[in-house]
Amino acid sequence: IFGWLLWRVDSKSSRIAHINIDYCFTAAAAQERRQLHKNFLLERGREIMLTAAILTRKATRLRQLISHVEGQDALHQALAEPAPVMLLNAHIGALLLGGCMPEYRATWFSQLQKGMFEPMLDRRRKSLPLSYVYTDTQGVRHAYRQLTKGGTVGIFCDHDPGQKGRKLIEFFGRKAYSSTLPAKLINKHNASAFFYLCIRNSGTVSYTLHIIPATASIYQSDITGATQAIANQLEDIIRHYPTHFDWCYERFRRANKGLYKPATRKAKQSG
Repeated sequence: IFGWLLWRVDSKSSRIAHINIDYCFTAAAAQERRQLHKNFLLERGREIMLTAAILTRKATRLRQLISHVEGQDALHQALAEPAPVMLLNAHIGALLLGGCMPEYRATWFSQLQKGMFEPMLDRRRKSLPLSYVYTDTQGVRHAYRQLTKGGTVGIFCDHDPGQKGRKLIEFFGRKAYSSTLPAKLINKHNASAFFYLCIRNSGTVSYTLHIIPATASIYQSDITGATQAIANQLEDIIRHYPTHFDWCYERFRRANKGLYKPATRKAKQSG
């Protein structure tokens, strides 16, 4: 029901999703893009309800929602080696739910947030079998120490950190800025890298944790090339699970400053 309301109600988030889908899927027919927009908002409603469950349920009960782990053998093999492991996440699926896997303890980078729900989310993160550090100087140093010791670190690979530590890459054939920190950490510490995504199974309330080994091109020494390779593999994953990516995320905001103005302008007119 909540997803249906998101689809029916004209909101800024819905308009941003509409813009992103049109921007990324120009070759698709208009009807296909509209259907993806609808299906995404319906799925977003389900994910919002899951977030409410994550904030209130015990970690052991949340773990029961994960019915299957795909690709775990490769990760187990990497964890058995002395080299560190990098887990790459993005604005797709349910990250906190994936954090309920005690066997995959990791230190996760979290972007600095000042939202009203951030204190509640911080408390909830501490109750799960994973730890968070912010993407500031202190957090990066902590991650370096973990990787130096052969530990496991998780990081978002599809955000724009601002003026420093980013490269202009292509994403869905469009220019976008992307953080170089994941590529730098993988390269500097010779870490094994995996995409780590918790995706809801169609027609159910259960989830599959997908652990996908990084392609060989992500391990190249050229940081720009490695950052582009990360974006390429993420794009392939999103094309496979298009309704689970957060299309409300303003991914192209700094590379195309006027892209989202129609959504903001209409919101002001409505107000």
